[in-house]
Amino acid sequence: MRPQTSSQTDSVPSTPAWARPGVTWFRKMMFPAKAAVILLLLVLPMLLTLGALVSDRQSAWQSTAAERTGLATVQAILPAMEATQLLRRGLVDRANGVERSDLPALQDRFKQAFELLHKEAKPRLDSFADKGDEHWKPLMAALDSATRQNSQGMSAAEVRKPYVEISGHLRDLVQHAVNASGLALDPEGDSYYLMLTSTVYLPQLMENLGLTRGALAALCKTRSRNAWPRPPPTWQSTRRSSPI
Repeated sequence: MRPQTSSQTDSVPSTPAWARPGVTWFRKMMFPAKAAVILLLLVLPMLLTLGALVSDRQSAWQSTAAERTGLATVQAILPAMEATQLLRRGLVDRANGVERSDLPALQDRFKQAFELLHKEAKPRLDSFADKGDEHWKPLMAALDSATRQNSQGMSAAEVRKPYVEISGHLRDLVQHAVNASGLALDPEGDSYYLMLTSTVYLPQLMENLGLTRGALAALCKTRSRNAWPRPPPTWQSTRRSSPI
């Protein structure tokens, strides 16, 4: 077989057809322009990776900030829940005939807790996309009903009713803050269950214990009223009859 000449070798292209325009353009460029293109091809993937990393960190920072806001909101709501339960217990005890000397202090604590709720919890709730007005408005309505209530001469069930509604709306508000802030989406199992227990289950447990205590107190009062006093034993009733 005859070897190919130089002219025949040059006529056979070694570059694919789709890359020929780029190769031709690159050969015509000056060295500084070639260096700039090579540098851009090296730096561009690094810049894209850096941008993705910054975007991811920014999203994580925003999520953390929202979770901190939700936690602060829950911390502002919990004192109102505790003050509501304590005041309800005192009012129910008074309705059942138990004298409570600490009732004025409990009423002041209840008032201060809701002032804190307006001052700290409401602005944070307004910062969420869903402000939770469907929970806040019924809460304020129940609070107004409890404030205008004259508990003197009322039964324990009538006294308890508005405060039970307040506690229910406060629990709904806590659940809303947990969901709106992303606390319910914690990917870590330990911290998720710790958050769920401290913000949802424990307040519900305390509420159920308070209601159970009130129901038992009312039951004891009812039974004490309906119980017939037993006559004291007499000597005649205890003396045995003598045999005939």
